[in-house]
Amino acid sequence: MPRLWPDPRDNSPEPKFFLWAVVVSGIGYYLLSWWPR
Repeated sequence: MPRLWPDPRDNSPEPKFFLWAVVVSGIGYYLLSWWPR
């Protein structure tokens, strides 16, 4: 079963796509929630 977050002991330089997904979705949700109707 794949991990949903990287192991802190694992210092492999693989891109953290999940982190970008969380950041983008969070900002997008914030903007949409406060967008003037």
